[in-house]
Amino acid sequence: MNNLLIVIIVLVLMVVIILFNNSNNTISNFNTISTEIIGNTSNTGDDFIYVTYDNDITNKHLNNLLKQAHILGYSNLMVLGQNKEWTGWYGRTNTYKEYIETIDPNIYILLTDARDVVLNDYYDSFIEKAKKMYDGRIIVGVEPSCCVSNYSNNHKSNNIDSSEFRYITTIYKPFMEKIAEEKGVKTQYRYLNYGLLFGKAKDFLNLFNLMNIGPGDDDQVLLFKLFYDNPNLIKPDYNQELFSNAPGSITYTCNYIFEGNFFKNTITNTYPSIIQLPSKNWYCYEYLLNKLLINPEYTSRTMGDKLYGFFMSIFLK
Repeated sequence: MNNLLIVIIVLVLMVVIILFNNSNNTISNFNTISTEIIGNTSNTGDDFIYVTYDNDITNKHLNNLLKQAHILGYSNLMVLGQNKEWTGWYGRTNTYKEYIETIDPNIYILLTDARDVVLNDYYDSFIEKAKKMYDGRIIVGVEPSCCVSNYSNNHKSNNIDSSEFRYITTIYKPFMEKIAEEKGVKTQYRYLNYGLLFGKAKDFLNLFNLMNIGPGDDDQVLLFKLFYDNPNLIKPDYNQELFSNAPGSITYTCNYIFEGNFFKNTITNTYPSIIQLPSKNWYCYEYLLNKLLINPEYTSRTMGDKLYGFFMSIFLK
């Protein structure tokens, strides 16, 4: 009997919280847009293009991003990779390169992942901020944890030999910490993440050429190496002004608070324009989107994941 009562209480709490979430006001009081519009929605005459990659145009998280882009004014958007076979970061990077080679080298490019990214700013505000921050270097998002697994066979490559890869955490990680300390960074936002980048088309072509990515390579590891070889190539967004990378799911945290129409990073007290939720931090992803978008959709998860996200959402409010 006691167990039944507990189950009933939990179910009632779930219903109450779901209703509470649905009743919250958001800036996204627009009709949802269908997956048919996924693709290039670019305007002519602008000096900016938003580029992302997803080979499955029906993915719900991609559709969330497209809906946000439509609502917030990011109209110059190109989704690459449609219906392509996934061949890892190698294939994605080459697809980026092939496309960017076809456009004006002075066009500004926002390059982000597609499935774990949330827009936290209007386009006009974002582009004004981004152009002010840009100084000829690619602006790169910075995360509070490091690094890509250095034991994954999928990430071994010709460009990074096995011994160098094995010592990522003893070579690149200390180097990134050293550079951050020299810049006066007081937080743990010290480690490069390849999911959020901004620069000009010519900067990205230079980056891709230097990366010289091969099959099986990890793009983020190559970014570490390039930063180690030439730290002036990249401008890390240490203060989370333009880009913010949430902690991974293993930390059980979501350090953002909703103020006005958007979220503030409670560690840096800044309002980043774009937030990435790396390492499958889906409960934080859902927490943000439930405030920013009417009727967001989420990919299928196990019941355990859903219950975990539900209980975490209680503590994240």
